[in-house]
Amino acid sequence: MPDIPSLVTTVKITVVIAGIALLLIIYNHNISFQKAGTIVLPAGGTYLGPSTTDAPSENPNPEEKANITSGNKFTVTTDTPWITVKGRIYPYSFSAPKTLTLTTFANDQYDMYAISWNNLPPDQNVLIGVDNLERSDALRQYIKRPKRSYIQNWWKQFNGLTGVASITEFSNKNGLKGYKTKFLNSGGPVANDDIFFEVMSPKYVIHLSNGALDPIIFDAIVDSVSWGKLY
Repeated sequence: MPDIPSLVTTVKITVVIAGIALLLIIYNHNISFQKAGTIVLPAGGTYLGPSTTDAPSENPNPEEKANITSGNKFTVTTDTPWITVKGRIYPYSFSAPKTLTLTTFANDQYDMYAISWNNLPPDQNVLIGVDNLERSDALRQYIKRPKRSYIQNWWKQFNGLTGVASITEFSNKNGLKGYKTKFLNSGGPVANDDIFFEVMSPKYVIHLSNGALDPIIFDAIVDSVSWGKLY
């Protein structure tokens, strides 16, 4: 189990939808481009970056209620077991609390896991996915370029994001080079950080973001991410 403090402190943060959510999730997983810089989902939504979610249920089931901080984030106690979760298409893995319900999607080219918890829609709470830089001509240029360049320009795909506030490089315990990134919208820096990981193949980038988890839990998941050989 990842090392987390003996007591998880109350986190008073407004629940936000992770930036990755509407980037990656589309019900048929086929993105159509209405014009340069705009991604339109089949349901008609345009990615606007993190925003406040609807209020969670006032009467969650007992297991969920035990896992809610006062800031409406999922958390766990120190005796909660953690399990290893593996990608179905790509050879990534990560550790997650056994009590955290993760869901997948049919016909999903991004190999995503989303969080299903406390009446928050999974398609607005994607935890992790893999971006294949071969999937479009616009992205292929980043295969041979430093991945920092990809991250610096990632926001340009979307209305609602206006730039990058900061990028901090780090390595997790498995030796993956990561980029902790905070994007900007019209109101300033978005609430949550996006995490990007380089992997052995330059064609792929792992992307994580957090909307529903206690930051301590999210940080432990980020630290556990690994990448193996392609299946």
